[in-house]
Amino acid sequence: MSAVDGTGARLLSRGGFEAENPVLTPDGSTLLWGSLHRGREGIWRSRSDGSGAEPSRAA
Repeated sequence: MSAVDGTGARLLSRGGFEAENPVLTPDGSTLLWGSLHRGREGIWRSRSDGSGAEPSRAA
């Protein structure tokens, strides 16, 4: 994640998995991405600081 101008970049993913197409929710509190993580493919979410990663549940 970084500022719009590319400064302040920081790594949000950990554990050697690949994250694809990350998107922040409009309020900036949640990060969503597609991944194969812990042997499970699908949409994942975490807090905007990268903590609390878990599979996103369908509503």
